[in-house]
Amino acid sequence: MNIVAGMATISRRESCLRQAVLSLIAQVDRLYVYLNDYETIPTWLNELSENGVVHPILGCKDLGDLGDAGKFRHIEQYNGTQTLYFSVDDDIVYPETYVKYTKLKSELFSDFCFFSYHGRFFFEDKLPLSWYFKAPQTSCIFHHFAAESIQDTYVHFGGTGVMCINLSKVKIPFELFSKERNMADIFVGIYAQKIEEPIVLLSHSKMWIRPSNLIGIENSIYDLTYSSDSPKDIINRELFGLRTHLNIYNKDM
Repeated sequence: MNIVAGMATISRRESCLRQAVLSLIAQVDRLYVYLNDYETIPTWLNELSENGVVHPILGCKDLGDLGDAGKFRHIEQYNGTQTLYFSVDDDIVYPETYVKYTKLKSELFSDFCFFSYHGRFFFEDKLPLSWYFKAPQTSCIFHHFAAESIQDTYVHFGGTGVMCINLSKVKIPFELFSKERNMADIFVGIYAQKIEEPIVLLSHSKMWIRPSNLIGIENSIYDLTYSSDSPKDIINRELFGLRTHLNIYNKDM
């Protein structure tokens, strides 16, 4: 199975980008790094690219600033191939067994396409949704990638910074991310709903996957969208009318 990863970043996060890249480089066959607002490729990244694993992409010479969609820039060319595609973030430090463990889990759950370590499951799953980020605890279970998850379970929406997609079983169109900026988690979740494939949240220990200590949450996508109704509104726009509830299309684990 081919192991490919995709990451998007912006220039002010270069310090944590290096940390994230170094945590992954020995685990993958290819790592695309989409440099959204860079004018030149950093010297250290160019040097890493000499090994043939790391592939930096200057946004200014490609499709411009794509936001978080940059992590999926080259996913289409692997559709229909024996590829596990890891979508990863520049502010996360991945453990040295991250790919190995995820691959083993994907083989164990061979009927599934989508795997993540971060996501949301809505008890009050009736459409249209009233909440997304600020859903009350009585209506939603939120699994953070740095927290312990004691068992494999299902989520309605998974985090694309810690996601693995089996492209031999599902095809991801890049245009999926063209409608709204920095909403990759939402559009992957919507797509999974539309094609009736569950997202599996994989069990893991606390702080096995770590947030970078080199950058704060301020001005992150999460921070900028937490108070926004956009995720809820996009979900309702894309799914309401197709069905009355969110569904996880339960399959036996």
